[in-house]
Amino acid sequence: MSLVGELSSSSTTGTGFFSSTSPLTSDSGINNNEKKKTDPYGQINFKFMIIFPLLLVVFFLLFFSFSPVYGGRQIVILVIGLLIGISLSQCKFGYTSSFRNLIAHRKGKNFRALITMFAMTMWILSIIISASPNHKSWTDKTKELHLSAAPVSWTVFFGSFIFGIGMQIGSACASGCLHEVGSGIVRTLIVFIFFIVGTFIAALDWSFNVWFKAKSEGRINLIEKWGIAGGTIFQTFVFLVLVIITIAIEIKKHGLVEEKIIQRLLMKLFPKLRAIARNKSNSIESKSLLLNHTKNAKKEVVKNIFTKKHDIYVGSILLTIAQIFLYLSTSNFWGVMGVFPFLIALPLRAMNVDVEKMKYFQEYSTLPTHFFANDYIVLDLSIILGAFLSATVTGTFGKGNYRPNWKVYGSAIIAGLLLGFGSRWAYGCNVGAWTSPSIAASVSGYVWFAGGLLGNIVGVICRPYVGLKN
Repeated sequence: MSLVGELSSSSTTGTGFFSSTSPLTSDSGINNNEKKKTDPYGQINFKFMIIFPLLLVVFFLLFFSFSPVYGGRQIVILVIGLLIGISLSQCKFGYTSSFRNLIAHRKGKNFRALITMFAMTMWILSIIISASPNHKSWTDKTKELHLSAAPVSWTVFFGSFIFGIGMQIGSACASGCLHEVGSGIVRTLIVFIFFIVGTFIAALDWSFNVWFKAKSEGRINLIEKWGIAGGTIFQTFVFLVLVIITIAIEIKKHGLVEEKIIQRLLMKLFPKLRAIARNKSNSIESKSLLLNHTKNAKKEVVKNIFTKKHDIYVGSILLTIAQIFLYLSTSNFWGVMGVFPFLIALPLRAMNVDVEKMKYFQEYSTLPTHFFANDYIVLDLSIILGAFLSATVTGTFGKGNYRPNWKVYGSAIIAGLLLGFGSRWAYGCNVGAWTSPSIAASVSGYVWFAGGLLGNIVGVICRPYVGLKN
């Protein structure tokens, strides 16, 4: 799930280091000052893209007007999805860019924002569940939910590896596809369509028999083994280690980190870093970073809360709130792509194709009666709608599109299929198979992260060969 790397639209309105003055401003890695020279990525407003979100709005209005049977629960999910979509778009929050900035540029702010969201969500839910004896504990949930505890198998690693490559080639993950489609990015719409196709193909019997029945160590959950306190504390330690590693990588490369509060703390704890930062700041990139620290501090005071982009850590807080309300209202963790096979299976069933004979729908996931009978379909559609509202208010809808280019758009098809196959084989995408298991202290999250990180490294290397820059 820009997410900054997935938020092509953010390139024109972002502030600070990811503003239009930065050489790392957009997801495609294109310097705005060079666009007129290179020009294959010139921004175009594809007006026909407006039709899609408008139809989505009408669809929602008609549904809630004439289908009161799905009223309360679905309305709550709709509101949560809107919050997620707005947060992803408004705060430039993304998984793809987090990996790419860390791998290609040795900058870890975005990645640390992800880990911060994991930790906040985990701790708040731990406290709530511990204080609510009548609420289903994570021990029970992790036995039931594929989202929070996938089997520890080679297919999870292999699938996440493929998915990681697809993330970078497609400049989007699952959640990134949702919010970029809502933001009017045409290339991501292509990625999204073939993402859905890929998940359905991977759910067919020939593929299902491989990933679902692969030899595994079972569903290992640390909270189930050590209790809520033990699992939560251990996960916190792991999160802290990841944060320290990203800080060390960034300081080694740039002499300082992007977050002012962390930088000040480090300089107090390690005075020698002052000299390192001073020497590193002689480079153009570090000077730009230091300058933008000052600019950000001034601009944050006067930012309009609705019409301007906000810091990625604001997104961490908002997404934490959304995930907590999602769990409390549905007893489910956040997931995105698990319903993608339904988006093909339901129309096929309407055409009298007996898709319910597929082992996937018999042994893994029951096909709903119709689209709005499934919570996650409503959630995904409302995320798209939330991103559309955000892009419309900020004036970024349709911006950040690529000019027609067979290499750029052809690679979108490949990326979508990689995302589809990879996510289904890994029991989920970066949200359902990494974020949620990490929050629930499931070992499968570690396996997904290992494969996903390696895949993202390969994907970053591949980007220039498909017409994308880092």
